[in-house]
Amino acid sequence: MIFVIAALGLVLGAGGIAALRTGWILPWHRRHVRRPVLHGWALLIMGVAFAAQAAVLRISFESGRLPQTLPLAASGILVAGVLLLGLAQRGPSRR
Repeated sequence: MIFVIAALGLVLGAGGIAALRTGWILPWHRRHVRRPVLHGWALLIMGVAFAAQAAVLRISFESGRLPQTLPLAASGILVAGVLLLGLAQRGPSRR
């Protein structure tokens, strides 16, 4: 299970880097995304959150104890990434 979560974090991070460097977005997201750079940052942040979740799981399996603040922080980072994904799908403001 830890390896699946870590792999998901790596895939999201790679997608975020690709979106930041080249503007490339996965084909099923292209129709919805209005701001590719923000989408890239969101994917990168979500990749970090999943990698942190995998690290928390590994720490808890090795030590037998689950630190209380680390899972909460990783979940907060994940929520921030999801919010950025929502903002990336909205058009830029016209002021």
